[in-house]
Amino acid sequence: MDERPPPADESNTADSTRHDTNTPDSNAGDAAPSLIGRIGAISGAKFRVLLRDERTGDTPVPLTDGSASDTATARNMAADGDTPTDATASAQPHPEAGKYLVQGEIGRGGVGTVNKGHDQDLGRDVAMKFLREEFRNEPRILHRFVEEAQIGGQLQHPGIVPVYDLGTIDGRPFFSMKLIKGQTLAKLLEERAATATDRGSFLRLFEDVCQTLAYAHSRGVVHRDLKPANIMVGSFGEVQVVDWGMGKVLDAEGTQDSGAGADAATAPTSSVGTPTGSATDSEIIATVRTGDSGTKSVMGSVMGTPAYMPPEQARGDVTAMDERSDVFSLGAILCEILTGAPPYVGDVTEVITQAMQGELDDAHDRLAACGADPEMVELARRCLQAESAARPASAAVVAQAVHDHLAAVEARVHDARVEAAEAEVRAAALKRTLTLAAGLAVVIAAGLFASLWFWKAAEDSAERERLARLEAVESAENERVAKLAAEEAERVARASEQVAIEQTQVAVEQTAVARRELERAVEIKGLITAMLQSVTPAQAKRADTTLLEGILDTTAARLAEGEVEDELVAAELNGLTSYVYRAIGAYPKSEEHGLAALEAYEAALGAEHPRTLDVLNNVALVLLEQGRYAEAEPLLRRAIDAQERALGPDHIDTQVSASYLARLLELQGRYPEAEVLARDAYDVLEQQLGEDDSRTLGCQSVLATVFMRMGRFDEAEELFEQILAIEVRDRGEEHPNTLATSSNLANIYVFQERYDEAEPIRIRLLEADRAIHGEEHPSTIRSLGNLALLRQGQGRLDEAESLFLETLELAERVFGEDHPDTLTAVSSLAIVLRTQGRLDEAEPLLLRVLEIERRDLGEEHRSTLGTTTNLGKLYNDMGRYEDAAALFEISLPIKRRVLGPTHPWTGVALSGLMQAYMALGRMEEALELERELVDIDVAYAEQSDDPETLASVAWSLLTHAAEELRDPQRARGLAERACELAEEAGSERLWIYLDTLGMAQHGSGDSAAAVETQRRVIELMPNTPYAGEMRARLAEYEAAAGDS
Repeated sequence: MDERPPPADESNTADSTRHDTNTPDSNAGDAAPSLIGRIGAISGAKFRVLLRDERTGDTPVPLTDGSASDTATARNMAADGDTPTDATASAQPHPEAGKYLVQGEIGRGGVGTVNKGHDQDLGRDVAMKFLREEFRNEPRILHRFVEEAQIGGQLQHPGIVPVYDLGTIDGRPFFSMKLIKGQTLAKLLEERAATATDRGSFLRLFEDVCQTLAYAHSRGVVHRDLKPANIMVGSFGEVQVVDWGMGKVLDAEGTQDSGAGADAATAPTSSVGTPTGSATDSEIIATVRTGDSGTKSVMGSVMGTPAYMPPEQARGDVTAMDERSDVFSLGAILCEILTGAPPYVGDVTEVITQAMQGELDDAHDRLAACGADPEMVELARRCLQAESAARPASAAVVAQAVHDHLAAVEARVHDARVEAAEAEVRAAALKRTLTLAAGLAVVIAAGLFASLWFWKAAEDSAERERLARLEAVESAENERVAKLAAEEAERVARASEQVAIEQTQVAVEQTAVARRELERAVEIKGLITAMLQSVTPAQAKRADTTLLEGILDTTAARLAEGEVEDELVAAELNGLTSYVYRAIGAYPKSEEHGLAALEAYEAALGAEHPRTLDVLNNVALVLLEQGRYAEAEPLLRRAIDAQERALGPDHIDTQVSASYLARLLELQGRYPEAEVLARDAYDVLEQQLGEDDSRTLGCQSVLATVFMRMGRFDEAEELFEQILAIEVRDRGEEHPNTLATSSNLANIYVFQERYDEAEPIRIRLLEADRAIHGEEHPSTIRSLGNLALLRQGQGRLDEAESLFLETLELAERVFGEDHPDTLTAVSSLAIVLRTQGRLDEAEPLLLRVLEIERRDLGEEHRSTLGTTTNLGKLYNDMGRYEDAAALFEISLPIKRRVLGPTHPWTGVALSGLMQAYMALGRMEEALELERELVDIDVAYAEQSDDPETLASVAWSLLTHAAEELRDPQRARGLAERACELAEEAGSERLWIYLDTLGMAQHGSGDSAAAVETQRRVIELMPNTPYAGEMRARLAEYEAAAGDS
């Protein structure tokens, strides 16, 4: 066969009762050992929760052996950081249960009940949580009950309800704690008039929650059931996080302790673990909201409240839960504060499904549209990430972010108040100045008048009476003028004061307007970015592609003219423009804008900033699409190195970049490197994202393509079929990704000469590409070339030639003469011409391709090797055996080393060199090559589950022209496998494969077995001209069996 260029890829209150010691409800206590001692008696092990040390250096004391009083003393003193001695321990009796007056039940959950109680010794009301009777002898649930109490007893923080005591009453474990009065955050959120009402107050409450969790995380404790119903707000605004029944202690590395694996088993599989009772009015806090919408704690294999839980918790992956799991729940609470609903909404089943799959798009959309401060929206989005590693590391980070935001808001309010006060002071000063000016004007006018009067009196005494009258008139007039001036000054001062007040109001209003405009700008930018990134030709169809490219060209021109002055804004626009250009196949334009964005980001943000690395990957992919592999590889490796340092080797972004590099290595023919890289990346992505994520599927496609290039068609086909099934289910048959995977499957069919299966796929893909992309899009050109390859394989050479000429013309115009896709078209056309006997026309085409590939790809690239082999076969056809042998002698050793000695393409070179040697009379060398070729065929057949392939190779081993290469024993093994497969499938060709098996049995000396086999052949075969031949063989085998 020809070594064709590869196809293109692509809680109610009861009456208070004082219980007697003889009644079942007695609270006077019993003689049983302490609760921890009872657990030890049941389970054979002592139980102790030890939290991480606080920063003061105090160290909790391990549980000591001894009596119940020893145990209680050690426990109480350990909470204070003291170390008890034996004498001390024995001197401290366990608190008697009889000191408590147990009153009405105020709550009931899956494993416990909560009663109001009264401590008669201290004279205070308490809450008493009892383990339900049915669980009193189950060690694992006892462990969890004690763990909740010990966590509450050791976590000393104003935001955590303190636990006072732990003990038993008539064998029922209980612990007492502070009785909280107030309302839950859930109730406060439910009662607010609108979602945007008093967000600042709710954010301050949320900050207290975060600070409480930050303290718990610093002590190595995670809550695992954070929700508004478990956050209580007192009458004076005090905040406490309650219900630590699902809390867990992490080890020093931040992972769950060795008891984590029992979490699912400790809880009943069918109960709802949130108290459902309700207190009278607001005296006792209700611990859950009514209804059944996924906001109740579900105990079982999935523990917690689905509407607020992270995906790893919803999936029951207890070992994956750490501080970041609480961070997700904090984000869920923040989401409800900002948008009015938790991330997941619906009935319980829907909510659990959403949580397990991490379906957060709706939550993110609601956050984007809620109108809250962008900083808080972004914080909620960061917390609500499906991947744990993408969230803030702990509640401390979230608390700091909320604190910084509230501080900034407070600073802005303070600045506005200062500005208003300063404006008021300026207005008052202006008023005083104007008043003073008016007074001075009156004084000056009066002084001037007096001077003139005396001067006139001295000069002309005769005029004194007239002047006196004039003085009186002028004095009255001056008084009137001065009064008017003062009134005007007062009016101006009042107006200035009003102007200052109005200016202050305008400043405050303009600040609010500016903030709203900024929020709108951020939202609009996100919308436009998402829109442009999604409007690829696959969604817009061809008519809108031209419009889209026109918009991009206009944007590019304005960027080039410097209309966008902010460097980061320009960089972001360049990066977005580059991405969309690449999506529509405009690679040179994409490269230009990608490089501009890369340069700006590197200067402003640094070489290892995530935005810089995103653009770096995009530029590398643009170069890859243009066949510039040597330029693309260092960029991808640089991105991977930076991501490994900043994010870690197993981060999703790191492994996505690794999958890009694997694709590049595959295109360069470096299959072993590509396989290792793609397999490792796929394992990480599949584990973290799941098999249905587009990034996982993309990496799986790269791995399948590598298998295909290595001739491992069965493995490749299995992977591509898995991908195709997911894409058809999730995206539909006409989605571009689905079509690309269909194309890859067709590639495998062509390689295996399964043309009838490939043909309808190839025709449908070309029609879809033309409708979606247009004639000159790279995807369309590749589909056209792939159809031409199919026609060639089918022997429809005239159609193949016409299609290859059309492909070549388009490829040279769109890609350029040296692009790999162009060279593929040239090589394919040459093979068609050779098959037609037009050898002189084929030679210059292959020489042109070989020269470029040797220069650009090197001698050992798979494309160079393929062209060398095809040119050698052409020389054999032309009778130029010396030239052919020279080329095969170059390519064959490299193929053995690079592809492996049993690769089908190695066999093509072997066959060509053997032909040349035979023509040159070098028969011994030719025979050795023929033997190696037989070994390749056998190795290939042994890996196949196709009975036709197995039987064909077996037949060749039985009938080879060179007698020394016949091997009936090897043929028998292949034929037996072929018959097994055919019989399992009910194949009508079984009789043919049995005939081959009979020959192999006879040839290997087992004629008796051959007789039985041949009788089955005659029994199964249809009415065929070969019937006589089959009976003749049976007679031959019977004779041989008789002689033996």
